Amino acid sequence: MIKNWMIEHLYRKKSIAIIFNDKDEFLIDQLVSYGENDWNFSGGGIEKGETEEQGLLRELHEELGTNKFEIVFKSKNLVTYNWPLKVIIQRIFKKHQLYLGQSQRQYIVKFVGKKSDIKPDPSEIRKIKWIKRNEFKDYLRFPNQVEITEGVLKEYNTKLW
Repeated sequence: MIKNWMIEHLYRKKSIAIIFNDKDEFLIDQLVSYGENDWNFSGGGIEKGETEEQGLLRELHEELGTNKFEIVFKSKNLVTYNWPLKVIIQRIFKKHQLYLGQSQRQYIVKFVGKKSDIKPDPSEIRKIKWIKRNEFKDYLRFPNQVEITEGVLKEYNTKLW
């Protein structure tokens, strides 16, 4: 009971899109706040009154400049993690928000447009890159990032990859 209350109130809600295209490539991005070797899947926070899916599609449109996405799968698992103290303090001062970390759900999302449709917001995204599944370990370096991603793909149980 207390754990659920803590996750609901002390962890920012976020959705992540494991985006793939018709060439079996996955889209990753490098936020401007990341280091040169830090990559992630696109996504973002869920605003009050939004469903996870609405928030995810809004974030993708804002960050990547297109709405050519179709959600094909929602993971049943939430991944909750703590931020470093530095990040918690920065958010308090910059955004007047007190969160200990994030609670995120992963989605598998198909990109149905042309690569040229994607126009990343330079105020948020430094770079984007399309990679193959066997390259995850070369780019996804946050703790447990590869294992979580592979778990979602296994949960989806697709034969695509």
